[in-house]
Amino acid sequence: MNHYLEFTGALIFASAIAFVTTGVYGVIPSYLSEKFPTEIRSTGTGIGFNGGFILGNWSTVFLLLIVTFTSRDFYVWWGIFIIIGEVFILMSAALSKETRGTDLSNIKL
Repeated sequence: MNHYLEFTGALIFASAIAFVTTGVYGVIPSYLSEKFPTEIRSTGTGIGFNGGFILGNWSTVFLLLIVTFTSRDFYVWWGIFIIIGEVFILMSAALSKETRGTDLSNIKL
């Protein structure tokens, strides 16, 4: 850090990235809770929210495993994993039903 951004620059840069990337976490629980019927809402939201973290964290292990056995092009594989993850996010958002104006107690699986 001393050779490029210095400590203060790195701290500002990390704070800006954290602000941009973690802002969505305030919206995700409410979005997920609208997707499940009342009887399983808490379980569905918990599994959906934490399951994403579990899968996301394991992808790093698979990425490092692939790089170990194939090549040293870590950043290429990292980019491929990010693109695959974004495709999954876009597909799930496109296939989600809109619940605006719907009585949430009537939601069925």
